[in-house]
Amino acid sequence: MSQHNPRNPRRSKFTQVNPREEYARRKKQGQRRRWGIVGVAVVLVLAIAAVPAYGYYTSFMAPPNTVVAQINDVEVKLGDVARMSKVFIAMGKIAGADATLATVPFDALNGLVDGELIRQNAHKLGISVTRREVEEEIRSRFYPKPSGDQETSTEQLEREYQENLRQFLYSNELSSEQYQELVRSNLFRQKARERLRESIPRLQEHVYVHWIRTDAQNVPQVQERLDQGDDFAEVAKAMNNETTYADDSGDAGWIPKGAFPDLDDVMFSLEHNQLGGPVISSTGSFFLKITDGPEVREVATENMMNLLARTAVNGWVAEQR
Repeated sequence: MSQHNPRNPRRSKFTQVNPREEYARRKKQGQRRRWGIVGVAVVLVLAIAAVPAYGYYTSFMAPPNTVVAQINDVEVKLGDVARMSKVFIAMGKIAGADATLATVPFDALNGLVDGELIRQNAHKLGISVTRREVEEEIRSRFYPKPSGDQETSTEQLEREYQENLRQFLYSNELSSEQYQELVRSNLFRQKARERLRESIPRLQEHVYVHWIRTDAQNVPQVQERLDQGDDFAEVAKAMNNETTYADDSGDAGWIPKGAFPDLDDVMFSLEHNQLGGPVISSTGSFFLKITDGPEVREVATENMMNLLARTAVNGWVAEQR
């Protein structure tokens, strides 16, 4: 782990953030940000969609044609959300990741609304998606990839591709046209991210971050260990469940502002070696420690640039509402 000179090496005060207050604050911010133009009873629908009785409700009480959002002249219906939810879960399994069932309906509805907003405003970014691009993307997802020593004819590969796609569509109750629209929406988002990324300056304000991300049930245990003075890196090795951007000891390195918007307020206000958290985010509860910065420096990794581009897309979509 890199060593850095702290601004105040004697400080080790743990900054308490009330989880319920933090959750309520961020939930209120998210509602203002995401539903400025969608004046519908989405919360009720999603609350029902998040419980096991969702299947019964959608089958016998709420017709699939119930409109839950409208973007100009395009309606998003409950059936669309249900189909997108199943696709989220199925694609997560293909990618080897389990979807968080409690948030799937939110993610599905947000994805549908955002995708339509991007499609309707794509001309502002000078982007478009062709039928050929949609077809190529679908083939890339389901076309078999034989091993190097496996002899397989083109005809056999094509049959396997068609069968893979057919099974996916059948299991998710999707028509070919519906799935093509979902893929088209995803390609619009990808192109929007690539276009907006071009305008992101490489020089950004950074802080050097160490973190522990944990599930809600483990928050008290992490907090107790940090309060009693256990080494942050050792606690991270035992409790941190986020290692995509951080190593086993919780060292996430230089993080630019905007890469993790949910964490920015705390990350960029902590003193060196001061502990902050738990901060409630969409992916878990974070305990944070800053050991250097803030300072303006070049964004060093493509991962961080991609995260900044994702934030830029979300901001641009919000402006279109």
